[in-house]
Amino acid sequence: MAPEIIAEEEATPAADLFSFGVMIYILLTGEKSMFYHSNHMLAFQKILNCDYELEEHKNLTPQATDLIKKLLVRDPQKRLGAGPEGFHQLKQHSFFEGINFDTLFLKNPPKV
Repeated sequence: MAPEIIAEEEATPAADLFSFGVMIYILLTGEKSMFYHSNHMLAFQKILNCDYELEEHKNLTPQATDLIKKLLVRDPQKRLGAGPEGFHQLKQHSFFEGINFDTLFLKNPPKV
């Protein structure tokens, strides 16, 4: 859940970008969210303050770490993909190198 949702501020598509950063971390590491706490109120405080650490993890490349950090920003307008260039900026990140977004959803994508 993005900080602005918890704070009951205006939610924009940038809230999804924050959640996307958390999901990338969970999927690549197999661990709980970096904001996890058994006490939900403390977890919410960690999210509101963007209080997290990305320790070196064998499944996090420098590109993945950089992407996550650029998505987990408190100010929704400063998240990667939320600026004037929108998702184009996000898709240009080095984490997605080699992915052709134009053919990604085709039934029979070209073989690489």
